[in-house]
Amino acid sequence: MPWYKSLGIIVLSTLLLNGPLWGGFYYMKELTRQKKLDPKYRLTKIKSETSKGELLRPEIISEWLNFSVDKPVNLFALDLKQIHKILKKKLVLNRVKVSIEPPSQLVIWSEMREPIAFLGERKNMGLDIHGNVFPLSPFYTPKKLPKLFTGKKENFKIAKSVLEWLSEAQVLDRVQTIDVTKANASSLGEREVIIQADGAFGRLNPDFLASGLEKFFKIHPKPGAQVDLRIEGILLYDGDY
Repeated sequence: MPWYKSLGIIVLSTLLLNGPLWGGFYYMKELTRQKKLDPKYRLTKIKSETSKGELLRPEIISEWLNFSVDKPVNLFALDLKQIHKILKKKLVLNRVKVSIEPPSQLVIWSEMREPIAFLGERKNMGLDIHGNVFPLSPFYTPKKLPKLFTGKKENFKIAKSVLEWLSEAQVLDRVQTIDVTKANASSLGEREVIIQADGAFGRLNPDFLASGLEKFFKIHPKPGAQVDLRIEGILLYDGDY
């Protein structure tokens, strides 16, 4: 068989096999184009979902994405990858997924960071258990959280250790303030972590925080009392019993 006839058979076979695929591709492309022009698919609602924690309010999502009733948006004209990229940059969000539910709904599934302390030196900023810093208002409902004073950046590691211990011991809700500003002081005599819980104050040594915290909560000091646990093996108590 001449080579040109063989080539023709190959080309014809390829067209017969792939023709329906290409036809389907162009059909779907044309269908999407028509949907983009159809007013039935105008975006009218943002649905916010989560699996745990607080729910991100739809009006906040709308503001972040610069949506407006004066600027109608077609659901099929939305760039979902770009929306995901914008939302991932928001400090309050840990995870996010974006999808659509025709004819008119944009669905945002998100997981917000869980604040466990206020940052004492910065207004309206919170901290999660992993050390991530993020704004609180208007994203979260009012919370009873301890105030954390860190001072220098290098003190965050010790602050994280304190918060982890308090969270695991389930006593975080009893704490009013945590001060680690002197945890890495140049003078050994000045190094300390100060904690206020149930109205009492504890002065702890950064080198053995866990044992100090355990002793402090074990003795249940009265409000206003001061407990000095900076010297290992020695407990100094000033206040009512």
